[in-house]
Amino acid sequence: MASTQCSDPYALSAEFYDVLSEQQWLKRRGPISKALQEVDPQGLILDVGAGTGPCVQVIADALPQARILAVEPSAAMRAALLGRLMRSADLRQRVTVLAGTLEEVTLPLRLSAAVICGTLGYLDAPQRQHLWQQLSERLDERGIVIVDVMMLKAPQAVPRMQVACAEIGEHLY
Repeated sequence: MASTQCSDPYALSAEFYDVLSEQQWLKRRGPISKALQEVDPQGLILDVGAGTGPCVQVIADALPQARILAVEPSAAMRAALLGRLMRSADLRQRVTVLAGTLEEVTLPLRLSAAVICGTLGYLDAPQRQHLWQQLSERLDERGIVIVDVMMLKAPQAVPRMQVACAEIGEHLY
């Protein structure tokens, strides 16, 4: 069990990701949806670091005809993502999940857009260069890249705080 936790940084926290990020995704939904209106509505949209799938849902809602390619290295996060997909016949048809990092998966030759939310900070300089190179080679003429980052230049100590609160059944998370 310890090796799984070390190799998958989300092994212990994936079950709480949607609880912790719900308010952030409510704020992101509108701007991402609006930006996506500029791309081919029937194209292929890449979600880099798809996690449990909140951005997959935003993309699917904004572009009901588009196909979505969700890349996620964390097995724990993919388990939640696949659970989300299984609850929707529409998502099951339109979303393909690739397990691994961008260096480990093979991207298709053409993309209409890429959405990178909360992921860019996990990539070092060579990984970012690889990402930008892949996207520059694959985006169609109307293609865009949507990036959502934390505006931090260096790691920072964060005081203990309550990020979110949700009542689910008889439990308060």
